[in-house]
Amino acid sequence: DNDFRNWAVVTDYGAVPNDPGDDTGEIQAALNSGKPTVFLPSGTYRISGTLHIPSTVRRVLGVISQITIWNTQRAAYPVFSCDAASGGPVEIRSIVFDIYSVGKPSILNNCAVPLVIADVFNANGYENVPGKGLEVYFENAAIPGGVIQHGGRVWARQLDVENDATHVLNDGATFWVLGYKTEGSGDSGNGLLFTRNGGSTEVIGAFNSTPDAGPYARPAYSAVDSKLSISALSAGYRIGKVLSEQRNGQTVTYPNSNTRYGGTALSLYSGR
Repeated sequence: DNDFRNWAVVTDYGAVPNDPGDDTGEIQAALNSGKPTVFLPSGTYRISGTLHIPSTVRRVLGVISQITIWNTQRAAYPVFSCDAASGGPVEIRSIVFDIYSVGKPSILNNCAVPLVIADVFNANGYENVPGKGLEVYFENAAIPGGVIQHGGRVWARQLDVENDATHVLNDGATFWVLGYKTEGSGDSGNGLLFTRNGGSTEVIGAFNSTPDAGPYARPAYSAVDSKLSISALSAGYRIGKVLSEQRNGQTVTYPNSNTRYGGTALSLYSGR
């Protein structure tokens, strides 16, 4: 949108980048302005509560702009809650996060419209509200806190997830990934990607780097009464099982061969 009358620049509403003050109210005022583009100029902005994206907003745009905690405390709230109920897709683009939420994702998808998350770094988790946020697109997204999708459809290109708990939980969704990179074992959760409740997962191209501290008991990729198709390079030599599928009470596993780059190369695995 080249008509800058349609842009709400957060500094025009009182937000001051790179200072110690709380910018929550000023950024929310820009979001509530009725203008479809909300722009955060370069710098670091500090917040103390969730920023709600209403139906009037089509894009929240930064230039590698950072959002961090105002009072240096770990934040028990999402950074963004996409609450748009109409108007078309919403984009969150070119934002760096520095908020480590306690039990809360950085991005909560409460949208009734498609959500695009692109060129974001260090978002401490994404999750949709069950029954909402049923169409989501990731592009160049680094989300170390994990990705949880309850139902709906997900398309991802260049998705990076890093932690020691479940990396991606596909809870009954259709989940497609082109380029999936991980760090961490996933052993304290359900591995690098867990599909359940009739979900369908397709991963085309993955590289999984795991710590040397193992061995790790959890399979890297697993599915229960769901569909799984994957092409990947490595699951890390300390993970014992690359794949596990359970259907109708029967479980099959694919052990780690440790023959390629300290892990297993899968030209293509397609579930039964």
